Amino acid sequence: MGGRAMPGDGSAAVAAERILIAEDDPAIADSVGYSLRACGHLVDGVGSGEAVLESGAGSYDLLILDVMLPVLSGVEVCRRVREHSAVPVLMLTALDADADRVVGLEAGADDYLARGRAATSGSSKTAARPPMVNSPT
Repeated sequence: MGGRAMPGDGSAAVAAERILIAEDDPAIADSVGYSLRACGHLVDGVGSGEAVLESGAGSYDLLILDVMLPVLSGVEVCRRVREHSAVPVLMLTALDADADRVVGLEAGADDYLARGRAATSGSSKTAARPPMVNSPT
């Protein structure tokens, strides 16, 4: 059974977190994915809200959702994922009004970052998450 590593607990094997990025702009998806892979994470990407729901989103360690996805918005995707999963959800979007942030958080997102702030606070928050650990069986 897996768990979070704690400083000084003697954990040896650290598993990469599986992260799903839902972003319809390939340049942004590639940039975010590249940064996360460089930190050792396993990253998958999809370009629509429907694809998130079809992907088994609850099996990931983290979902990164753009709010303005085609067909189903990131907010609606978050609501639907929350019906059956507690997977952490980060909204990463160009929308930075307070009202947009409130809507995202009320939909069930764990955090909401406007892209202009993401380069500094997003990578810090992801790096600050304790790594997943594989326990010996």
